[in-house]
Amino acid sequence: MRKGRKVYKSRAHGKKINTPKMLVPLTPAEEEQIARMAAAGATKTSIAARLRRSLDVVNATLAMPAVQEFMLQCREATRAITLAGVQQTQSKAMGWLDEIVDLRDPRAFDSVSRGILNLEKTGASASGESRPQVQVAVVNQQQESEEIRSLIRALAR
Repeated sequence: MRKGRKVYKSRAHGKKINTPKMLVPLTPAEEEQIARMAAAGATKTSIAARLRRSLDVVNATLAMPAVQEFMLQCREATRAITLAGVQQTQSKAMGWLDEIVDLRDPRAFDSVSRGILNLEKTGASASGESRPQVQVAVVNQQQESEEIRSLIRALAR
C-alpha cells in the first residue's frame, strides 16, 4: 500500500479501493465553470459528473457567496441577450406575418402567429413580466349566500 492513502472497502461488492487522503482543491477556473453550468440550468449531479468532482464539492462551491454573485451576473447577461434577440426576431416575424396575411394561407398564418406568441412568452419570461401577480379579494359570504338563495327560489318557481 502506498504512503498517504487509506484503504476502504466498497459498499457495493466488498472490493478494496484506494482513496486519496487529501482532496485536490478547485481552481478558480473550475469554480467559474461550475457557476456557469449552474446558471445555465445544469443539475448539480451533471455538473459533478462532467467535471469529475464529487457532489459535495459542487454543493460547497455553489454555496459560496462569490459564486452565487457570479451566477446572478451570468443570468442577467443571458437575460439581456435573450431580450435583444427576441426583439430583433419579433420585428422580422411581424413582417413575415404581414406577407402571410396577404397570401391568405391559414396554416402558415397559424404557424407564424404561434411562433410570435412563443417569442412574446420568452420575452416576458426573460424580463420577469411572467411572474404571477396575486390579488386577494375579500367577499362578504353572508350577503352572497342570501342573494344566491333568492335566485334559487326564483328559479324554482
